[in-house]
Amino acid sequence: MAGSVPSSIFDGLTSTARPEVRVRAASGWEDGGAEFGGQVRALAAAMIGYGLDPSAPVAVLGDAGIDALKAELAVLVAGGCLVSTDPALGETAIAHALAASEIVQAVACDERQLAYLLALRPELPSLDLILLMKAKPSERKPAALLASSAIASGTARLENDPETLRAALAAAKPTDRAVLYWRVAGASEALSRAGLATLAERVAKAVQPARGRPVLVAVDAASPVRLAATVAVTDRDGALLLADAHERPDSGVRERSAHAALLSSHALSRLAQAWKHDIDRRSWPARTIARWSLRQRPKPESWKRRLADLVTLRKLRAQLGTDIGHLDVVRQKPARLDPATDTFFEIVGLPVRDLPCDVPLTPGPAIAPSS
Repeated sequence: MAGSVPSSIFDGLTSTARPEVRVRAASGWEDGGAEFGGQVRALAAAMIGYGLDPSAPVAVLGDAGIDALKAELAVLVAGGCLVSTDPALGETAIAHALAASEIVQAVACDERQLAYLLALRPELPSLDLILLMKAKPSERKPAALLASSAIASGTARLENDPETLRAALAAAKPTDRAVLYWRVAGASEALSRAGLATLAERVAKAVQPARGRPVLVAVDAASPVRLAATVAVTDRDGALLLADAHERPDSGVRERSAHAALLSSHALSRLAQAWKHDIDRRSWPARTIARWSLRQRPKPESWKRRLADLVTLRKLRAQLGTDIGHLDVVRQKPARLDPATDTFFEIVGLPVRDLPCDVPLTPGPAIAPSS
């Protein structure tokens, strides 16, 4: 599979895909809008127009949000190599990572990240272009290209040469690096484009994305599964709900009524803790019935389960979505199994399924250990 699909996983995003995308950032949920797919394509075309070669490294700096996601997808659609910069690593480790990977372009999601890049500029001799996603009104930024200008340039390029993106993807070999994500200790690992394709196909098989079908994804930002899930859903014109894995995953998604959910083991544990807390806050009869049901572990068709479901459990499930029948989970490595958590969700009516994510990783550029 890995050798047969790498050049086609972006077919949707390089043509007419109009995915619905919502991302939970520090300021709350951000909506990608109807033009999300078009802006990703235009940014990718602009990157190519400004000299991005196939598999050339591009860094995206900024906290999780709609602008960062848009930039990450644009890098991959353009055939580039995405250099992940997890803010949790700290500025020293990120600086080493950027220098070691010899980035040729960089995306700053806000002006704070732009200032950081400009301070590092002497240490990044290969950096030719800085793209700024969000700037204050009426301020000139001569050191960076504004996203609005890049989108306009990319749109014109696609109108004149609609095959721009497909040609770039065809030139990016399946074995080339697609994602670099950095370890706290300073070592780096690379995920190939073929590996990303394989991982995206596994996610798609699990969550079954389709037009307008909301899929909740709450996976750690440093995990390649998060990027693969984003590709799997958006490329199939699906509706992506990209939640913060460090918060309760069901926060603010009830109105979207997700059809599938992909969670990290961290997010799964947080959801279990949150739902147990919700049970504790309910009225005494509902709390007693729910606790009794959890202790008894009744079968789904038993009257005990039906009673608990009517009073409490169904209300918990509805916070994620009434159409979800199970939870797909990405375990940490080494796997940290929590039978009690899995049993809890089985009783609630959402059995847990593990997503296989053991794709080959190769060593990336050597970077100095973080201080």
